[in-house]
Amino acid sequence: MFEKKMDRRSFIKTVAVGAVAAGASPVLFKEAAAAPVPNKWDKEADVVIIGAGAAGLMAAVQANTAGKKALILEKAANAFHSSSTISGGYFAAAGTKAQKAAGINDSVEKMYNDIQKFGGFMNYPHLLKLFCENSAEAYNFVYDNKLAFLRVEPTGGHGTPRAHRSKSFTGRDYIEALLKVIQDRKIAIEYNANVTRLFYDDKKQGVVGVEVTTKGKKSNVKASTSVILASGGFSGNVKKLDNWIPAYAGNGVVIGGSGSDGEGIMMAVRDVGTPTTHMQYSATYPMGIESGKRSGPMARYYFWTPLGAIIVNQEGKRYIDEFTPATKITPELAKQTGKVHYVVLDSAMWDAALKQYPAEVLFCLPSWSMDRVNEEIKKENVLFKADSIEEVATKAKIDPRNLAETVSRYNQYVDNKKDLDFGRKTLPNKLQKGPFYLVKMTFWTCLTLGGIRVNDKLQVLDAFDKVVKGLYAAGEAVGGIHGDTYLFGCAFGWAHTSGWIAGKNAVKG
Repeated sequence: MFEKKMDRRSFIKTVAVGAVAAGASPVLFKEAAAAPVPNKWDKEADVVIIGAGAAGLMAAVQANTAGKKALILEKAANAFHSSSTISGGYFAAAGTKAQKAAGINDSVEKMYNDIQKFGGFMNYPHLLKLFCENSAEAYNFVYDNKLAFLRVEPTGGHGTPRAHRSKSFTGRDYIEALLKVIQDRKIAIEYNANVTRLFYDDKKQGVVGVEVTTKGKKSNVKASTSVILASGGFSGNVKKLDNWIPAYAGNGVVIGGSGSDGEGIMMAVRDVGTPTTHMQYSATYPMGIESGKRSGPMARYYFWTPLGAIIVNQEGKRYIDEFTPATKITPELAKQTGKVHYVVLDSAMWDAALKQYPAEVLFCLPSWSMDRVNEEIKKENVLFKADSIEEVATKAKIDPRNLAETVSRYNQYVDNKKDLDFGRKTLPNKLQKGPFYLVKMTFWTCLTLGGIRVNDKLQVLDAFDKVVKGLYAAGEAVGGIHGDTYLFGCAFGWAHTSGWIAGKNAVKG
């Protein structure tokens, strides 16, 4: 009834008002929605791609492979400002060449079941199926194009080792490999090109182009076949993040790429009336070191816990099995005093980790060298060191008696090879050799799980679940693939895979 009574243009104007209330930029919506199609176009491409992260680059390659002229428009000054680049460089995929070479037996079904279960069965099945069935093909393409591959690793939540880790521990290796393909094929890419509008043609019943602002100058770009929205999520906008996800608001490190401001998602809401979904979910880890206001590195605490380290809250008490998958710990961290917790290590664990990994890897930031770590220990703000458990607890304003009792209790569990509190299975070493270290951690948000609705061809859907012709979406701009909880490596894998698929389909219009 509603669909018949309200025409598309009126509906889109109504949606635009609601989008502002939902946290979209008022500047984005200050002009009337659904602007008329330009009489004149400044340039033209077969497929116009918004965003130069993994999804956008993969889409461009596929469009080019099909013989179409692709144009990538990237808001930032280069391709290294996306969630893909700053990720941990873990690509989740099943049945890859790398797995087979390592003797790992994996399958689409196993991958599907793992992600669906981890996501609380809140994933859209059609998207999850699409991801799992095509992940190997997408990964193999990058692998075959001189990716600096290191190894396939097991990670929590994945029943089979399928996290393909890059050599740099970031996503930059993958982006560099894709940019080399883009360069070799002479695919056009424009930087500092901010797409601010989608043009919808009522007569053609579809998206026909975009408005782009470059260095303050607006121009109109015609997409003769289609537009692919690969503009990212909203983890680069702290205000939006806090508005959408109140459980973590006001706390923790936010590291989203500068281009991940959510404006691409809200542009689609305004201009074509697509609904958003899963906006209250994010990839938020329990390991941010907030050394500055909402900024700082993260502690890869999972390199310490296998050595025997434990995690305690502000009261000095353990509250969870430390081997619980990281993003499953996050909701429990939100319930703790001050929304903070601490990794507790002795000197043997601290030294052993540093022999295996440099400080820059342990703290996931190039600027956090060992010199910087020692400086932070002296500041006694987020890192603490002392000769006794009681002394290090006092420095961190933790009840020293509680922490001493917690460590003593844990050491007994190591001796007895059984954790009576939380059932932790890995109990390798006691905490017993000073000096002792505390690493203060809180939230660390690197990407968002919400976005716009798409079908199994990655065509954008309107509010009535009808296809918006000529418009596709990929990567972090799409909502519903991950469910309610993020599983390690899946966003990076999804970005590449969905871009791969969107590029294949977009050439068909």
